[in-house]
Amino acid sequence: MLNIINKNEDIRHKAVAPDRALMTEAAEIALMDGLEKLAPQAEKHFSAGEYQEALQLLANIKPAVDCFFTEVMVMVDDAAVRNNRAALLQQLGTLMNRVADISKLAA
Repeated sequence: MLNIINKNEDIRHKAVAPDRALMTEAAEIALMDGLEKLAPQAEKHFSAGEYQEALQLLANIKPAVDCFFTEVMVMVDDAAVRNNRAALLQQLGTLMNRVADISKLAA
């Protein structure tokens, strides 16, 4: 996931909010919906220092993430769509990395 973000010059070092209007695939919309639902709840846990609870909550988004990576091509020719999909992944990564850099876990 970080490789996709790092390869995207337009969003690499910026916090860019994904635009729902640019989403055409059901899997990217489902991931956005899942993030919008879980993020506020996870933030409450993070703020309270309840990291285990936050991670358990975020584990619920795994099916949407798996579906996204199975069904959605991020690196498409349309720059606006590509940047929007990368921004969605950036938002997911930012939320997941509140506890630890999850890319380090895939060794």
